[in-house]
Amino acid sequence: MKKISIILCLVVFMMSIINACVDLENPSTFTNNIEEIEGMFLVTGDIELCEKTYEISPSKNPLSEHNESTVILIVGDNIEFNCNGAHFEGGNTNNENAYSRAIDIWSSDNVTVRNCEIENYVIGIHAGDSWGSKSKAVTNSHFVNNKIYDVRSAGIDIVYYSTGNTVRNNEIYDVGQFCISFFGQSNNGEVRNNFCDDSKDIGLRALDGPFEIVNNIFCDAKNYNIFTFGHRDSYGQSNTCDDTEKWNDNGFNACKFSCDGNTNNPTSTQQVPTVNNGKKDKDPVIITPEDRKLPNVPSVSNGKPKGQRVMDKEQIRNAVWEILKTKNKHLNNNNLNENLVINKTNRNVQKVLERIFAN
Repeated sequence: MKKISIILCLVVFMMSIINACVDLENPSTFTNNIEEIEGMFLVTGDIELCEKTYEISPSKNPLSEHNESTVILIVGDNIEFNCNGAHFEGGNTNNENAYSRAIDIWSSDNVTVRNCEIENYVIGIHAGDSWGSKSKAVTNSHFVNNKIYDVRSAGIDIVYYSTGNTVRNNEIYDVGQFCISFFGQSNNGEVRNNFCDDSKDIGLRALDGPFEIVNNIFCDAKNYNIFTFGHRDSYGQSNTCDDTEKWNDNGFNACKFSCDGNTNNPTSTQQVPTVNNGKKDKDPVIITPEDRKLPNVPSVSNGKPKGQRVMDKEQIRNAVWEILKTKNKHLNNNNLNENLVINKTNRNVQKVLERIFAN
């Protein structure tokens, strides 16, 4: 009986360690993945915070040569930072400089920031270096299920060479400039299922595309709900917005839905969407690079078949059609063109197929 009691105690103890959360106000809960440096918390590995309200103003970042301040600084690859519903309250931002953030990320790849509530900061979540350092770029990272409001500048701000990042399922409102911003060659981004309301400037600023922008609501921005440079390889579907700059959902002028709840009139032509940075859109049908390796699909280089025999137009059409049918049982010959998606990494294949289906 005594042995059983000891074993049970050990099990409970081990479970408490495994499931322990980090309380920023209690250093005894810290792991090797977090340390406090002059009032700033440096995160270098997976962290799950305790669900509570942290009333913390940003501290001067001792690792920066510039006048930057932050509460959390994340540096490293393959890190999951889970706020677990924790609420960051920054207080009065009037005395904070423009480079003051709740969460900052540098020099990282495949970081996930999720389940955070952020209020009263200049910037909610910031990724990359505001002075343009490529070495501090943030790539292939994910910002998911965050709630950010009452921020003086931007909700989520991704800057300078920070490519391949995903912003999903965030609720952002009452911001001074941008709900979500991609700036400084921060391209190949995915923006999906976000809600943005009451921006004093722009809802989504997505420059230097391409971008994949799907099923978002961007409304009540003072200037533009979506502002882009109109990159030809960007793709959008089922968004809700009003005023835009160089942005159109697939088959629509501006967004498919307006902020008053109505569906806008479609245009007479449908663009052929592409797949950005190897990412797959769940909505259209996609021909992947793996599909092109099938025996019946030719590999084309510089307009000439490469390693396979020449196939006539009908054979190529049939081969592509067989691929499409395996991916979507509801397709028919009439809607093949508008559902065809070609990976932009092989322009020659795309041109060949476009010529075929144009006839």
